[in-house]
Amino acid sequence: MRRGAAFTKASAHPKLRSGAKKSNKGVGEITHQNPINRRLYKFVNNNDGSVSAIAQAVEDIVAIDAHGRPVFDENGAPVVVLGVKTKLIAEVKKQQSDLLFFTDGAASRSIYNRIAVPEDIAAWRMAIRVRATAMEEAIINAKDTAAIAALFVSSDGDRNKRGLLFDWPEFSGK
Repeated sequence: MRRGAAFTKASAHPKLRSGAKKSNKGVGEITHQNPINRRLYKFVNNNDGSVSAIAQAVEDIVAIDAHGRPVFDENGAPVVVLGVKTKLIAEVKKQQSDLLFFTDGAASRSIYNRIAVPEDIAAWRMAIRVRATAMEEAIINAKDTAAIAALFVSSDGDRNKRGLLFDWPEFSGK
């Protein structure tokens, strides 16, 4: 498609939405599955709309060469491929740091100027730390990919939330 050309979705045309194979145009409906969590799986979208997925390693593993021997770096240490748990814990720590950054000024003023941190800020910062610790413990205790997948926040049709990962407390201060 050339730049600036009009684009029309297939769903806007009843002839294309029917799902019947159009012999003269070679057009048919493809139903795509829900995307798989990229943190947990390596995947390929197949031509028929299905997804082929392979679970990533949950734990850290030592890299192996084509002959089945461990791979070593220039210092002689084994090359480690980070597992899902290590990557998720790093992501939790990064998000925690990003969230706390917004109130670091109040915390540092309390140290340097002996001004008390407002109670709402102190409570929120503590809630962030407690939630991050709970997330990290849940990740560490997960035994397999299915257990880790269950940790992600999701909601059912009634808007009931399940899971723990990346569900941070809201700041309710001024």
